[in-house]
Amino acid sequence: MTEDLTVALHERLDALDVPPGDVATVVRRGRRLRRRRQARTTITLVATLALAWFGATALIPTAGERAADGYARFDPFDVSQGLRAYADPGFAVHMGGQTFDATELTYLDTDAVATPRGVLFYDHGRPMLMREDGEVVALVDGPVDAVPGFRPTAKIDSRSDEVAFAIVEDDEAVITVRDLATNEDVHEWRTPCEPCSAIRIDAYDDGVLYLRTGRSTVAVLLATGEVVDLGATTRIADVRSGVVLYNGATPRPTTTRGWTFVRGPVDAQLTFDGAHVLDWSSSLRPTDPSGQPLQLDVARTTDAGPAFWTMDTDGSVLVAAVNGRYPNFTVYDCELPSGSCTEVGPLRPRGGDPAFIGNDM
Repeated sequence: MTEDLTVALHERLDALDVPPGDVATVVRRGRRLRRRRQARTTITLVATLALAWFGATALIPTAGERAADGYARFDPFDVSQGLRAYADPGFAVHMGGQTFDATELTYLDTDAVATPRGVLFYDHGRPMLMREDGEVVALVDGPVDAVPGFRPTAKIDSRSDEVAFAIVEDDEAVITVRDLATNEDVHEWRTPCEPCSAIRIDAYDDGVLYLRTGRSTVAVLLATGEVVDLGATTRIADVRSGVVLYNGATPRPTTTRGWTFVRGPVDAQLTFDGAHVLDWSSSLRPTDPSGQPLQLDVARTTDAGPAFWTMDTDGSVLVAAVNGRYPNFTVYDCELPSGSCTEVGPLRPRGGDPAFIGNDM
């Protein structure tokens, strides 16, 4: 830097008024920017100096980047017909027409969450996404608390690319709803948690978050922040299109929000329109007493042996049914409401019964 330029910079910078420091505001804004992943640069007279500073610090990896470094990049997979994610536990994982070595994907289990954009899982409390291009990325870059026993799960919205996930930060549970198509955060909700390991996300549907806090099951209307108590002994199995599938005590909320409450097992699922319950059968029962069941072409019979079911990310039903003798299975993808099924492929598991990624049956 020449002597004239140095003198000129000092004269201009010394003339600027320095605002008083506000540490609390800086920390709060820093957290908000980190969570939303938005960077806004103010062009000032010292832009040259700021550019030099950025060039030096950009080489320092974030916590999220360091976490993602531990994962290899895998072959891309096709999500256009749903994720079609199922596994031979401990041996092979099948997703989007690709087969992966399960020993390299131990984190993709029934606690992971199948989404239209890949599979979401947690790494020491940090939410991660294995995208359809085969790359693993961190969904949160800043610091997170690694809380023993913290298994909050994550849930997708059936009508959008929004997914709800949780972290613990400074003894608070922070639940974020992110649009995976745009990578933008659309909602955030915080609550003190003690113990934080008790936090569980049970469902997310159209801007409403359903979770267990350790004291009760609540519904959080994220647009307003209103928290509706659904009962300490109520468990939410699934929520789709305003239909709430629950187990335990019948919820009696102070506001209805147009909810339809339907009793069912905690491991049952709803079709994306909320009209039918998938419950260990190829006959899906209606949630409306006046409705008609849906029948899949692949039927469970006592002669055929066991079968397994789950909802896929595109709203179809995946079925793994015994073909001949156990453990010879065939995996099918069944469209709704027609019930017509397409064979996805054979499966002869060596690690136990077939497993569906994201469905803890």
